Amino acid sequence: MRAELGHLALVDNQDLANSVLRYRFMGWQRGLIYQSPTSSQSVALVTNWQETSVHMIKKVGEVDFRVMRLVTDNHKANTAAKDTLCQRKATPPMLDPAGNAGKIFRAFDQSHITKNVRSQFLSRDIGSDKQILPACPKLLYKIQQGSAAKLVWFLSRKHLDPSNIEKMAAKPAMQLFSPPITAALLYMQRQAGHTWGTEFASVGPTVEFRQTMHKWFIFKDVGHTCQPIRRTTQAPASSPVQTIRSWSGFSSLITSIH
Repeated sequence: MRAELGHLALVDNQDLANSVLRYRFMGWQRGLIYQSPTSSQSVALVTNWQETSVHMIKKVGEVDFRVMRLVTDNHKANTAAKDTLCQRKATPPMLDPAGNAGKIFRAFDQSHITKNVRSQFLSRDIGSDKQILPACPKLLYKIQQGSAAKLVWFLSRKHLDPSNIEKMAAKPAMQLFSPPITAALLYMQRQAGHTWGTEFASVGPTVEFRQTMHKWFIFKDVGHTCQPIRRTTQAPASSPVQTIRSWSGFSSLITSIH
């Protein structure tokens, strides 16, 4: 499917474009995800890109599809666009900006948010009492370097000290909060003062934070092709009062440690 973008107002300037406005159409069909690139346009050449988003939603509806969910990363331009589409501060369910009946559920890509949290987690001690410590997984990596038997075989430098290019990859960020690393930290805590030193004795708040981050990611991840079949709580939202979307533990945790 390709949508014509003849309505765009192009700017005649020589500014170098540093980003691209791109739309990708994703849908469910018998438990499988299909994806169709719809269009892309240099942001530097578009002045009415909010109008373009409405245009794309209308075009999808014209071929008998219904837009259920609008997902972007949390870049400030995308946040501002969603506020504009809502004509106020963006809320999870919003009226269809194309004028169709029903609502569209907006969301931020959980992978991008996880990458942002990873960067903040590794940069400094966080929490009201600085009790969430990035030094714990870094020390675990240092301890198991050169060892044939590793508690976490995939833990590497790119998880703990990624370059600017490596920070763009979502998989290492998700792995950093994965259960294997958390389980290893808990093991080191139990062995503190025995097999190992006491450096891991205070890892409790860090473990709780990591477990909450992992729970949040699994809760928000609706991209897997089989999840709605295996877990009904992973299905895309269909109602603004849907109980599976009312978990507020993550937001309150982030607020308390900010």
